[in-house]
Amino acid sequence: MTEPRRQSPAPPADWFVEVIAEGIAKLYVLRLEGHPAADTLDGVEMVWVEALWYGNRVWDESLDAKRLRQAFVGLAQTLTRWPAPRVLLDHLPARPKRQALPKPEISEEEKARNRQRLAELMATLGMRPSYDDKDEGAGGD
Repeated sequence: MTEPRRQSPAPPADWFVEVIAEGIAKLYVLRLEGHPAADTLDGVEMVWVEALWYGNRVWDESLDAKRLRQAFVGLAQTLTRWPAPRVLLDHLPARPKRQALPKPEISEEEKARNRQRLAELMATLGMRPSYDDKDEGAGGD
């Protein structure tokens, strides 16, 4: 499933800034090769937030906060050199699939009404139905 993409015009959400700041702080503790100086971490966080928030993605706290944290864990587990923000996206797990709606239940009476309405519409168009009453027809499975 691909993620929705668009430019986010709103300023970064607080939850997003917090998750990125937390992840940057954890990476900093590892002292990876090429890590930024301690006095620049605020600027590093700002650049990461801007690069990720204003990219072509729509971020949603309920779908993405956990995924972003997992991506930072993935960076910590695999990298030996300080990453660019793009690398976080490479480690971002897929969004969970949405649960499908259950198939609607249609009563026999509703199926009969649907077949009748379809027959009426087809007659209006000068067509004959291609099913008989034994088939499910309109509204069937």
